Amino acid sequence: MSHLSETCRITSNNYIAPQSPDIESSFETTIVSSLAVYTKGLGKKPKEVKTVKFKEFDFTISNDNYLDFLCELLQSQSQDKYQVAAKKCYGFKYLYPPLKVLHNAVDVDNKKDYKWMVTNVLEQQLKKIKTLVDMKDQCHGDDDSGSDDNAGNDEQALYNADGISDLDQWAHALYDRVEIATILQPPNTLTFEPLKHLSSINSFGHPPIPGITAPQGSELSAVASILSDVCGLMGLSGTSVTNASVSSAPNRLHTAIVTSPRSPVRNTPTQLTCFLHDCKDNLGITNATQYESPLYRKLYGLDILHRVADSDLESIGIPTGDIICLKDASGPWYNGPSAKHHRVEVKVKKHKETVVSYEKRWFDADGIQTGALLIRTCSLFLRVMKF
Repeated sequence: MSHLSETCRITSNNYIAPQSPDIESSFETTIVSSLAVYTKGLGKKPKEVKTVKFKEFDFTISNDNYLDFLCELLQSQSQDKYQVAAKKCYGFKYLYPPLKVLHNAVDVDNKKDYKWMVTNVLEQQLKKIKTLVDMKDQCHGDDDSGSDDNAGNDEQALYNADGISDLDQWAHALYDRVEIATILQPPNTLTFEPLKHLSSINSFGHPPIPGITAPQGSELSAVASILSDVCGLMGLSGTSVTNASVSSAPNRLHTAIVTSPRSPVRNTPTQLTCFLHDCKDNLGITNATQYESPLYRKLYGLDILHRVADSDLESIGIPTGDIICLKDASGPWYNGPSAKHHRVEVKVKKHKETVVSYEKRWFDADGIQTGALLIRTCSLFLRVMKF
């Protein structure tokens, strides 16, 4: 055993295993960064122009500085507008000697791949590494850094301290059948407190109603807040309640003038006759049929009868009482089903066929009858066509 080198050891099972030399946890190397940037050209139909930029910097790599390495790659290329976080990482490729062809580049998409790269660099003591980053395929950030910050804040606002999103809490409340929680009403928890949210979902597309500034703690403030929430859920626009003046008297409802709707049917001369007979039989206007000729002479049809002045109808001999009844009944009758032309089904009598019977006999060549006598029954129409 004395002939063994110092890098070997003897295990308890008499197995000789080589001792691996100590590997450092970090190593400073030179990074050659290659960044592909795309810009739009000039003209009516601009095309994307690819530009590759190279930068070189020194970096101490280790297993714990994955995000720092990604940030350093962007900062070396003056791409500070892109934000890097644990949930917002991008991938890259790297080459090391003797690999020099782009086809042989190794992909690094997550922290696990980065640790493999660090292990490879530490074992081989690589002094120079070439990285390749394509902004079109990897970095999908906004050109405006401010919008990225706002997007990050909105994403963070969806989650609480326990890591559960607001929508998950709402879904759990619906699953647990909480009485207050519905599809349109969130559960009554601190997460959905209106005072904690600066904006709300407005599915109706109306502008949001500004908040009501009332004395805090007063009953009027509570009532005004409830009214504002109800108006927001109903999608009403504008300010319906103000702090300056709150009227105790109810507002009068403005009733719109109801005009007679246009009839879907065309006025015909027979409609007036049917209407007057209907008034005589069902409405009790005994002399309704006597007004048919005067109305025809004046061309007063059912479509304009309600617009004719009472004095004009009195001039043709219709009493005032009958005028009121005729005007009240003309609109509903003219727009109702009575004015429609109904389809009349005419019953067609079926022709009764005459049934006859005939005999059929069979004779041989000598004229002697053979076989039994056959009697058949058929309709007269078939018998005539057959013979």
